[in-house]
This record gives sequence, structure tokens and C-alpha cells, in this order.
Amino acid sequence: MLTWLKTNGYVDIKSLGTYTSDMTRNSLLAGFIDADGSFKIRTTELKKNIDTGQIITKNRIACSLSIEQRKEKNSVSYLPLMSCIATVLGATVKF
Repeated sequence: MLTWLKTNGYVDIKSLGTYTSDMTRNSLLAGFIDADGSFKIRTTELKKNIDTGQIITKNRIACSLSIEQRKEKNSVSYLPLMSCIATVLGATVKF
């Protein structure tokens, strides 16, 4: 955003560069997830075939956290930030 504002003449603020702080020690990650993330809980009940008794679906509960973001904006890649978040969460970035 800062790059766009500077390019279009709205502000003249010095960029501090890429964010490199530990995301587990401040509220940046929580704010980012709150803005661009979603949390889903899905349940599946046990279902059996009446005739054969064969299990069709098992009892399950699945939780997932998803963060969606563009690959880049104004030629600035979001990959370093998303990779950092993925590392903190023990996940991978999918394109």
C-alpha cells in the first residue's frame, strides 16, 4: 500500500523494507488472519449401508484455517510474507 501511495504522489514516507520480526511475539499475525483469514469446522456423521452394514462415511471432525491473498500487487510479491506465516503455522503456501 505504501508503495502505491508513494508512486501516486499521496505520501512521501520512507519504507522500512520487508517485515522480518517474529510474528509470534506481536499482533500482526492475528490482525492479518482477522482481515484475510477464515476458520472452518466440518463434521461428518457415521453412515452405513442398510443392506450390507458397510461403512460409507466415518464420524469425523475437521478444522481448517485458510488465508487467501493475491500473489502480488504493483509488482510486489506477497510470497515472502505468506511463506513467513506458513512457517509460523507449520503449513505450506499453495498457489
